[in-house]
Amino acid sequence: MTFIEHLEELRTRLIHSLIALGIAIIGVFLLRQQVLTFLEMPVKQLYYYSPPEAFFSHIRLAFWGGLFFSLPVILNQMWLFFSPALYKNEKRYLVTGLFFSFVFLFFALVFLYNYLPLIIHFCFRIAQGMARPAISFQFYISFIGKIRSEERRVGKECRSRWSPYH
Repeated sequence: MTFIEHLEELRTRLIHSLIALGIAIIGVFLLRQQVLTFLEMPVKQLYYYSPPEAFFSHIRLAFWGGLFFSLPVILNQMWLFFSPALYKNEKRYLVTGLFFSFVFLFFALVFLYNYLPLIIHFCFRIAQGMARPAISFQFYISFIGKIRSEERRVGKECRSRWSPYH
């Protein structure tokens, strides 16, 4: 392939990925009440302290949810772009790594779903008697993201120790 053909292929893959991301973001935004009902179960009620906080929190939730649901399409587009340049053993390592990444992601989400109420309850118990909890919508979504990023950091550390390229 010529350089221009590579750029056209890359553009096609990026456009397909952005279309999938846009559709997923719109879908999550339209179903945001169901997503919020699912996420706020451990807290019972969330508050917002400024008018734009609720709107931007919904936008942030739609973006991250859309990215999560469009990730298979995005990864498929990346695979279709990069796989012709990879050797057979590199493809095998990549497919194995992606498979285990999804397995660990699934277990991390199951862990988060099952233990998030305990984490929230623990945080409430520490401040018991000093103040009443009034959890901001924006800070709650950020808190869930921080827990998820710590799981990601630990997983990345484990992968770097066990990587065949280390």
